[in-house]
Amino acid sequence: MLLITGIIMVAAQSVTQNTPLPAELYDVTRCVQEIMRRHFAARTPVLVSAPNTQQHNFTGRSLTPNPRSMEDLQLTDLILHNLNINALWSIHFVIPADSPLDETHYVTMKLQNYVIFIWEQHEADIVDDILHEQIEYLRDSATWNPRAKFIVVVNTHVMEFTRSLALRICEKLWDIAMIANVVALIPSMEKKMIFSNGKDTMVHEQSGSTRLHLYTFFPFQNGKCGEVKDVVLIDEWLNKGGGSLLYGSNLYQTKYPDNFLGCPFKVASIGVEPYVIAAEEIEQADRSSVPKVSGLSVEPLRFVAEQINLTTIFLEPSTELTLHSFWDQMNTLSDRSADIAGGSIPHATILADMYDHTIPYLYDSIAAIMPCPGRIPKADMIMNVYATSVWIAVTLVFILIAVVFWRTANSHHGQSMESYDFRHLSSSFHSAWAIILGVSVPVIPRTSMLRILFLLYVWYCFATSTVFQAFFTSYLVESGYEEGYKDLDDLVKSKLFYGFNTVLEFAFMQFDFVDTRLYNRPRVECPDVSKCAERVIFVRDMATIFSRTSVTYVAIKNGVEERSKMICFLEKPSLSGYVTAYLPRGSLLLDRINSVLRRYLEAGLLNRYWSHLTWGEILKSKHKFGNIGSEDFVPFSVSHLFPAFKVLLFGHVLSFILFLVELFVGRVRNH
Repeated sequence: MLLITGIIMVAAQSVTQNTPLPAELYDVTRCVQEIMRRHFAARTPVLVSAPNTQQHNFTGRSLTPNPRSMEDLQLTDLILHNLNINALWSIHFVIPADSPLDETHYVTMKLQNYVIFIWEQHEADIVDDILHEQIEYLRDSATWNPRAKFIVVVNTHVMEFTRSLALRICEKLWDIAMIANVVALIPSMEKKMIFSNGKDTMVHEQSGSTRLHLYTFFPFQNGKCGEVKDVVLIDEWLNKGGGSLLYGSNLYQTKYPDNFLGCPFKVASIGVEPYVIAAEEIEQADRSSVPKVSGLSVEPLRFVAEQINLTTIFLEPSTELTLHSFWDQMNTLSDRSADIAGGSIPHATILADMYDHTIPYLYDSIAAIMPCPGRIPKADMIMNVYATSVWIAVTLVFILIAVVFWRTANSHHGQSMESYDFRHLSSSFHSAWAIILGVSVPVIPRTSMLRILFLLYVWYCFATSTVFQAFFTSYLVESGYEEGYKDLDDLVKSKLFYGFNTVLEFAFMQFDFVDTRLYNRPRVECPDVSKCAERVIFVRDMATIFSRTSVTYVAIKNGVEERSKMICFLEKPSLSGYVTAYLPRGSLLLDRINSVLRRYLEAGLLNRYWSHLTWGEILKSKHKFGNIGSEDFVPFSVSHLFPAFKVLLFGHVLSFILFLVELFVGRVRNH
């Protein structure tokens, strides 16, 4: 591209040296310089763009521009020459080419000033082809700024009414890039109309003097709502006395009003509660229905619309977070079917490069939500009073002491003196079990040896039962909590399902926050993340990635009071950021929205709305969910003795079974 530009400029300079420049070119040059002096800040970059002359005018192997475009090249060369001499701005000259615009060497911020030259070339239309090509080429650059100040310079060869040409230029700039801060500079000779063959034909009068018309447009004036229906002749340049602006007007006036007079304000929304809360549709008088949308991200936009007198129209909201639905909603900005998009949309670089965004108005973080440690079942805690080895030891001692009682009672010395109850094995087991339970035995031992064994076993059972009863009572009242999940390793080792959402997982993958080991877990897709969050909190068989604010709202809706015991997050991985709203590139509403939104946040109205929203949900959800273990004190009651009654019932059942066995054995022996 640089080689082609150099060849064109050399050809222009060679002709310029041999051909005298028309006087009107100097008028255009002086007019452009005066506009830049008045309205372009000094020592700022100015990008100058001209049509690709080689593409439209060169034929065969000729490298010489045709004579008609020579004056246009001379004009461009003259303006660049004078601007360079003044040294007030940093001038950057580009011509559309197949390769992208390389800005790495000279621009590090958004450009604020553009000068665009257009002229007729071969069979190309000056607006639909020449201007469109340059804007499309420039808007692909990283420094593109549709809110900058634009000067569109038209050559003197255009045989078209200046107002109609200016209208076409403004329509094209608004339609493809929402450019409104533009001045169309169109040379106009003194012209007359000749009626010939039933058609109006416009011709130049040779005796006329050159006059430059400066046009612009106002998309929100005289009942217009972001439309280009006409243009305004904002000033003129006269070539008398060295040339000057006739009225000295401010060429770059504010293009948005303080009051938009009820213009429609179409809002696209995507996200989960509480950012976007979609209620039932409202039926209007004409029987059409519109969605009723509210939420943390929507309410500020509604307030802004009311303050600047815009009529809010909500498009169908998307409450499921999927990549398809997300980009469907964002694409409504690209095709201009929506004026703004809000919801659970982060302030991200990938989106900021494609759309304009408001100031951030919410802060949130996304993290892995896990089931909180629950209460340990009381039966489990009772069995955990002693370690397994201790329970085995107690059981072995019980069996051995019963056998020792029986063998000692049936020894040669004790057989004649010992009680009949200890000489039967079943009676010995019964006595040993009574000692463990701390109840009396039918008879006491008679021999000294058995009495010593009996006393030692009583002391042993007294020690073990005292310790057991102390813990037994405590665990019946407060059984304690399970061990919680501390990090991602605990999640990987657990038996929990992993609930994934494509949008949130995509966001985490941009920062390498998603552990690849999670892909080996049993996975459940969560397009409705709120439902998965409820499953995490109440079913407790899943872990997922979710917004802290959204999880809190889910818990409030379900009547959870002590949310710290029901909602648990892993500290890592965690992704924090701001939530913002997005508009089409170049939207004139941005400055007004930011101005009102900033005052809205400073007044604390968003916090007020959040308080009202949560308290309303608390009142509506009262008694919806009984908080497990939320009491600070649990009185000891008969219900806590239920395990003991279970053991007693088990003993009666076992006794009844043994009774039936004895009956059966007795009958068999009798027969």
